[in-house]
Parts: sequence; C-alpha cells; structure tokens
Amino acid sequence: MNKHVVGFRTDVRSPYGNLRDKTRGAHFFPVHRCSVFISHDMPCKTPKEAKYQMRVLADRIAANSHFQPTKPDKLPPKLQKVIDAAYLLFEGIDDIHSLESLEEIARRYQRHREKMLALSPVIG
Repeated sequence: MNKHVVGFRTDVRSPYGNLRDKTRGAHFFPVHRCSVFISHDMPCKTPKEAKYQMRVLADRIAANSHFQPTKPDKLPPKLQKVIDAAYLLFEGIDDIHSLESLEEIARRYQRHREKMLALSPVIG
C-alpha cells in the first residue's frame, strides 16, 4: 500500500522468541511489514513514570517518522510469495469467520491450488 508503518512494542514478554533478537520477542510477520520497529520497555510504577515513558516513546516514534515506506519489491522473495498468496485468498474478505467468507476462501484456494501447493516448501 506504499505507506510508512512505525511499529512499536512495549510488552516485555517474549512469546515468539528472545528479547535480544531483532524482533525483541514479537512475531516476525507484523515486524517485517513495518518500515521502522521500535521496542520500548516501559518499567512504570507510578502515573508520573508512565507519563514520562509515553513521552519518550512518542518522541522515538516522531524521530522515525521521516523514513520512506518499505516497497513490496524490496521484501525477501519468499515473504513476497506468502503475501501474494494471502492476497489471493483473503483480499476483500472482511470477516474470515463467517460461513460465507470461509466458503469463498475455500473456492479461491481451489482456483489457485497449484500456486498454494508450490508455496508449501516456503511456508513449511
């Protein structure tokens, strides 16, 4: 969509990895869609500390707002294939949990079955 996306993480839990890795324990997919990813620990015990930490985070976001958006052609080829497949299956579907939407997703999968099967080595 050619938009600049600043992602930030304030949660110190790491369900998807190590806090020392590039994504700081966040899931890789949303992080890789960000132009800039900021991990900001917010050790707040008082409202005053919380207000200060929010100001620091806002300043960090503002400092990163000058970057250009990541263009789709700059994504790793394997990730681009997965995103292309997701568009084939889900584009224009607002509620993936409704029966009608699930049926449409299944029809799209059948129409693009060869492409989906070719992705299996890419996505595991």
